[in-house]
Amino acid sequence: MKRIYLSLLLVLIFFIAFSQTNHSGTISSNETWFAADNPHVVTSTVTVNAGIILTIEDGCEVRFNTANNLNIYGTLNAIGTSGNGILFTQNGTSQWGGLQFKAASSGTLEYCTVEYAT
Repeated sequence: MKRIYLSLLLVLIFFIAFSQTNHSGTISSNETWFAADNPHVVTSTVTVNAGIILTIEDGCEVRFNTANNLNIYGTLNAIGTSGNGILFTQNGTSQWGGLQFKAASSGTLEYCTVEYAT
């Protein structure tokens, strides 16, 4: 019985350690990315449609695969706190495309860190 519990515990630890939330494509309805789902990995460019709000919760870590970006035609609300903040960075060592606010878009970024590979 101890072996079963130990095996289940190891599977749970593995799942938690290697889980991530993948994002790609178009966001066409309001959406929130939660810190509990970290890390958030942008596997291909994400586009926030006009009139749509993407909210990124305090404590989120958003990682971008090579050359991918976040195109905002709607609204991006990324409001962190001084205790946690929000991190936008590359997934690995290659450059990502950045946060791109398009015409008529809007957003609020507070306590956000944006990192690029050098």
